Amino acid sequence: MEKQNHQDKYTTVANDEVGNRIDIKNAESGANGYFCIGCKATMIAHKPQTIGISPYFRHHPKDVKIHRNCKWSDELTRHKLAQNILQMTKYIKVPDVFKFSPDRIGLGYLIKESEIIRAYTVENEMSFFEDDDYNIQWKHLNISEQTIIKLKNRTLIRPDVAFFDIQGKPILLIEIHSTHKVNEEKTQKINRIGIDTVEVRLPTDSFDSINTCFDKTSFTKWKYNHEEQNTTYVPLPNSSRERISSLYDNEEGIYEASFKCRKNQIGNLIRTFEQCLELESYTTVERDFKSEIFEVERDTRRYSKRLRELQKTYKAKIEGEFTNEESEFRDTENEFRIEKNRVEELNHREQEKITAETGNLETATNLLIQSIREIKIIVGNQQQEIGTQQQEIRRLELSVNDTISF
Repeated sequence: MEKQNHQDKYTTVANDEVGNRIDIKNAESGANGYFCIGCKATMIAHKPQTIGISPYFRHHPKDVKIHRNCKWSDELTRHKLAQNILQMTKYIKVPDVFKFSPDRIGLGYLIKESEIIRAYTVENEMSFFEDDDYNIQWKHLNISEQTIIKLKNRTLIRPDVAFFDIQGKPILLIEIHSTHKVNEEKTQKINRIGIDTVEVRLPTDSFDSINTCFDKTSFTKWKYNHEEQNTTYVPLPNSSRERISSLYDNEEGIYEASFKCRKNQIGNLIRTFEQCLELESYTTVERDFKSEIFEVERDTRRYSKRLRELQKTYKAKIEGEFTNEESEFRDTENEFRIEKNRVEELNHREQEKITAETGNLETATNLLIQSIREIKIIVGNQQQEIGTQQQEIRRLELSVNDTISF
């Protein structure tokens, strides 16, 4: 954005007595408690009755010493607001892309329709420049770094806003202006950088209109488009001298194109194309294309037939070569099946034998367990009887001892 001298700068917005911002269209004419947003000095609302003169705020003459040093302006505020909106929304609608002749004398034609470009990330005032190998780089540069690049005569631009995709590559550069358009020198630098770039003229009727200006193309025009630059212009016949003007030819370009003008331009373009299609050169091209298509279709049918014949020949050859192998495979398969049945039968017999032996073993085991239990009972009874006999022997011993004592 170009630097401006903001001395005696008219604005369309001011603060009221409690600090709320008020647009000039909602203000009453005169010094009715309006104050500068920048220097806080008193403002006067001028609302002329003359047609063609827009209303505005200006500093009160009594504060001339103050407002001459005031740096605040509509341009700076609208510019910052526009950057903030793009930072938040991360999208902008760009206009149609037309291809014109290098001298802009020939007829132009549409190569890409209007679309909405969405960013993954957005950067404000990031520098784009050529490095020592003339490759395009981008980063935020300080003053000294910018000076070094300029001293090396390398291209350097710093667009107001830059859109990046998810891989971090720039997809669109945006120049914002309130009163001054991008000059020729910067346009040449933009072309050298070679990244799609648009210029947005901010509306001046109100700050609210800035919120919606990025949703339509009436405020936006292309400064550089990669697809347009790399599309070869196809000249239309000289017999049609009627020219469809570029939407950028007048001072405001696409900004001021009315609906009626656009309608007439599109109508002229359609009529011109209709005339072109009737010319002998285009008829010859059409005939050549049809002839070429016919030959391609004929060759396609011929090669398709040949392909089917080859498929049939190779199929018979392959089937003949593998007949013996197939027979051997089937014999082997039968032998395998017989062996498999034999092994399964042996396995079944062994399984039955094991099951029978397991049953016998379980019966014998149960009988053995029962015998052990009976033996334990007998041993227990014998132990009890031995204990009784031992008690009787002790009693007799005591009795003998008593007899001997007497």
